[in-house]
Amino acid sequence: MGQNRQNSRFNMRKIIGVGIDLISIDRIRGFLKKHRARSRKELLSPPELSRFKNRRISPPTWSRYFSAKEAYFKTLDLPWLGREGFQHIDIQPVSDDSFQACWLEKGRKKWAAEGCWGFAGNHVVAQVIRWNCEI
Repeated sequence: MGQNRQNSRFNMRKIIGVGIDLISIDRIRGFLKKHRARSRKELLSPPELSRFKNRRISPPTWSRYFSAKEAYFKTLDLPWLGREGFQHIDIQPVSDDSFQACWLEKGRKKWAAEGCWGFAGNHVVAQVIRWNCEI
């Protein structure tokens, strides 16, 4: 009986969005040289700003967050909001290679997703799956 209930719960979960992004760490390094002063304010969500307060963010870490936000955004049915739109996307690392993502609006989380990062040479790839239910 427990097994059937578990299977029925699993069957209710449906993928409603998939996103993937690949970015060069060197490209982020160049972006940071030009825009480091405003990049935190434009690209990080309030929880991320708190997490990185008074900490230097390395180009590989920036690459992970940027690629995760891009991949997550691709799972949404929204028009492009500019770089400032990334402030609404919160990435929460779960482990060295996985994360959860959500959209923040007026302090509330919605549209939860889960994803993973990978490295290939000088590139970071992020893959995100958004389900029809909250994680």
